[in-house]
Amino acid sequence: MEHAASSGKAPSWTFPTLSTANATANVLAANVIAPEGGSFFKYYAYEASGQLEELAVPLTTTNAKTVAKVSVGLTQAPESGDTRAGRTANVSDAVLLRFGPSETGTGVENTPCD
Repeated sequence: MEHAASSGKAPSWTFPTLSTANATANVLAANVIAPEGGSFFKYYAYEASGQLEELAVPLTTTNAKTVAKVSVGLTQAPESGDTRAGRTANVSDAVLLRFGPSETGTGVENTPCD
């Protein structure tokens, strides 16, 4: 995707406002089948017990700040679009963004590492 600066020079470029009028569509992948439930992405946060719990989508501003794990999953059909058994490939992966629950509240102090 290209979005050229309209004025200015590094590092203070000015870009036009992104809108549907100046947006372009790009096909990222063809013949992709969404998983059951329809969401390609799943988001997880730590419960008070320390276990990961799946969050409802779409994420709210509040629960987006607690995301600790993101997973992605899809089924890819061949170029022909044939979805018979044995003709598709399931693709999935996940990334762990933090190893423990976020610390929040007034007692939290953000000090530099030694």
